[in-house]
Amino acid sequence: MNLRVTYSLSFVFLLLSSACIFAMSFFIPEEAQTGRITVAVLFYTFAVLGYLMFFITNKKRKSVYKENTSKNSGIIKFLRFFSNKYAAVADVVFLICLAGTIAVIVTAEKANFFHFFVISLFFFSANAHFMLNGENFKYIQKLFRERRRIKK
Repeated sequence: MNLRVTYSLSFVFLLLSSACIFAMSFFIPEEAQTGRITVAVLFYTFAVLGYLMFFITNKKRKSVYKENTSKNSGIIKFLRFFSNKYAAVADVVFLICLAGTIAVIVTAEKANFFHFFVISLFFFSANAHFMLNGENFKYIQKLFRERRRIKK
C-alpha cells in the first residue's frame, strides 16, 4: 500500500474509533452491558488499527525520505499548531473541544448524550491535530504538489 492509502486508513479507523465513543451514549442504562462491551471492543480495535496504520505510514515515509523534514526539536514539533490550512481547521476544533471536554468533566453529574458527543469530537480532533500537523501529512502533501506540477 502507498503512503496516502495507509494514512487515509489511519484517519478512517480513528474516526470510527471516535464514533464508538459517541455510540456509547446509546448504552448508558444498566441493562445495556452487552452493548457497552461490544462498543468498547470496537473502540479499541479501531484505535489500534488507526495507530498501526499511522506507524506503518511513518515507517514507510522514513524509509523513502531519509532527509529530516523538520529542523525543529521534538518538543517544538509536538506543540506545532496551524501548520497548514487543514491543520488550522483541526486545531480550532481541537481547542474548542478541549474547552468543551473540560467543561463536561467539571459539570458532569451523570453522563448523557451531549457528554459523549463532546468527548468523541475531542478524541477525533486531537488525533486530527497531531496527524495534520505532523511530518507524514507534510510529506504526502509535498508528493501531491510535485505530481501536480509534473502533470502541468
